Amino acid sequence: MGIFSWLKRRRLNLDEQDFQDEIRAHLAMAADERMADGADPRAARDAAIKDFGNVVKTAEEARRVWSPWWLEAARDLLNDMAYAVRTLTRNRAFSVAVIAVLALGIGLNATVFTMLKGLVISPLAGVDASASLAVIHAETSSGRKLRVSYPDYQFLRDNTQAFAGLSGSAIAPLGLGKGRSARSVWGELVTGNYFDVLGVRAQHGRTILPFDEAGPGSNPVVVLGHATWRRDFGADPGIVGTTIEVNGQPLTVVGVADPAFHGTTVVYDVDLFIPLTMGPHLGFTFASQQKTPAGILSDRRVPMLYPQGHLRPGATLASAAAQIDALWAERSREGTPADELMRLRVVPFWRTPSGAPMVLLPTLSVISAMGLLVLLIACANIAGLVLVRGLSRRGEMAVRLALGATRGRIVRLLIVENLVLAFPGAVLGIVLGSRGIPVLVGYAEALAAPQRIYFNIEVDALVIGFAVLVACTCVLVFGFVPALQSSRVELVCAINEDASPRGASRGRMRAGLVVAQVAVSLLLLVGSGLMTRSLEAARRADLGYDSSLVALTTVDVRQNGYDEPRGRAFYRRLLESARATPGIASATVAAYEPMAFLDTPSRRVEIEGYETRAGEELAFLYNAIGSDYFRTLRIGAVAGREFEDR
Repeated sequence: MGIFSWLKRRRLNLDEQDFQDEIRAHLAMAADERMADGADPRAARDAAIKDFGNVVKTAEEARRVWSPWWLEAARDLLNDMAYAVRTLTRNRAFSVAVIAVLALGIGLNATVFTMLKGLVISPLAGVDASASLAVIHAETSSGRKLRVSYPDYQFLRDNTQAFAGLSGSAIAPLGLGKGRSARSVWGELVTGNYFDVLGVRAQHGRTILPFDEAGPGSNPVVVLGHATWRRDFGADPGIVGTTIEVNGQPLTVVGVADPAFHGTTVVYDVDLFIPLTMGPHLGFTFASQQKTPAGILSDRRVPMLYPQGHLRPGATLASAAAQIDALWAERSREGTPADELMRLRVVPFWRTPSGAPMVLLPTLSVISAMGLLVLLIACANIAGLVLVRGLSRRGEMAVRLALGATRGRIVRLLIVENLVLAFPGAVLGIVLGSRGIPVLVGYAEALAAPQRIYFNIEVDALVIGFAVLVACTCVLVFGFVPALQSSRVELVCAINEDASPRGASRGRMRAGLVVAQVAVSLLLLVGSGLMTRSLEAARRADLGYDSSLVALTTVDVRQNGYDEPRGRAFYRRLLESARATPGIASATVAAYEPMAFLDTPSRRVEIEGYETRAGEELAFLYNAIGSDYFRTLRIGAVAGREFEDR
């Protein structure tokens, strides 16, 4: 205890002692006056106390006058909490039951909220105010959402006034290393201002800067993700300045990203960050028909990235959208007729097309609703327990009222008791959530293997605040009405409890709680049944192909330095060997597996001799496949034939 705290406590004790001494002196003087008139000492003492009134109540009123109101309120609250702890300790079965039910309800909702936080409120770890990022995407006349080409991004970046800065990135599968030591990783091809716009700094070295984006292949550099630096390079502090091989190309390591940052592709853990202008040199054509790196990057028909950035102070999504519309109208007049059929949209980050938030939010919304229903059932259960316990304390409440306590004072005491129960319930709920979330994430990681995923599931101050808010709300839901009921005590009713007119109202309240629990439980059962049927229907849905008895393996020969002719020859020999293996009915190759989490690239198609109609757009997702693809996945043909080796 510090000297100042000791002196303050000493002063309060002395003030209280002086106050009690003054009351005793006043009573003694009044008794002496009556004894001087001939009264006996005991009668004089009793008369003095009777004339003085309620000593405790008078002392409390005097303290309110002499002490600051907040100090008196804090003192009363501490006294109520101490009494609540003593009372609940004596009734351990009731306390354990309430805390356990609260912990389950709060834990479930804290778990769902943590996942929602990682998708909407704070989707990008290591990026301040990541939820306030705005994203630009193209939309065709038929409503298909597309990325923006690199030249169009540069035009928007250099001319928009609504954004403090616009950056962009494209997710890319990469091969790190060479030969047997090579392995597949996820990387982001980023613009030069990517890290500056996001406000992310490097732990070692530097990040990618605008001059790294000067031209195609001008700066072959790379920034390592922190996890990759530790896992693949042993956290070597001298990694900056060394050369690593990515997709057969030597790149110089210029920095290691901040440990909290995992890229802007939500759910994916990004390993490498490389300038976008290095993409063509790493083998990425972005579905362009141009042959040179400069031609690929300048091709306006190639959707490449989603521009994103923070709006300037005072700018709104609506004003930003209006400005982008005006810029795009100007840009379309310089382009092709297909540009006039597209519009640019400005949306919050969580509405990024094909992003994890848009995919997972509907499911999490349903789970959130079910979690709230579970919490309502828990509150109804606890309210019933509190109400029954209140019946056993009617005598105590009657004594408090007889001693001068107000009804509001009793309600406050009961609410404090419920808060004392809610606090450990919230703590245990947070612990359950922090232990349960890694289990769910581990299950998701097992499903996504060999790809590495990352969820921003840190239990931070926001999650703790949510759990505390839920606990306080639960106290008001299950504690306020029972507290009002318990405070309605009359002395006559307390003596003759069986004849109490309050018994019927309490019975109706308990019956109402039971009905509410049954109704909500029935709703949960129906919802669970519907979800189970939906999952089963999704499992049995006809996806247009049959993946049973089909094995998948990933091979990227670029990691071994193969060029395109050698790569084609390798895959041809691989297929011939696989088809000749006993037990294999057919084998094929494809650039992308069906129903993958990320969309396949899209490409605008021009048909020779065909004139596009007004409002018609010809942009399609595509996949590059080998012969026997349709036969291997048992995809039927409506007309014509499938691809052959020729």
